[in-house]
This record gives sequence, C-alpha cells and structure tokens, in this order.
Amino acid sequence: MEQVHQDVFGCSIEQRKPNGKARRQQALKAGDYDYFDEPAFNRK
Repeated sequence: MEQVHQDVFGCSIEQRKPNGKARRQQALKAGDYDYFDEPAFNRK
C-alpha cells in the first residue's frame, strides 16, 4: 500500500497526512466548527 501511495502521490502516507495545526487551520478557514466539538484528547 505504501508503494502505491508513493507512486500516486509522490510521498508517503505519513507525509501526506495533515498535522494537527493544519487540520485546525483548515477547519477554521472552512467555518467547520464541528471539528472542535470533538474532545481535544481525541484530536491528534
């Protein structure tokens, strides 16, 4: 699976996964406040 992902996207699955800060910024920009309804200890 990792090799196919590398072939298709040009990076590993882990590299492509958005980090916590990027996910927060995307949620704020999109006005998706449901993201913040999830307890912080579940958000990674």
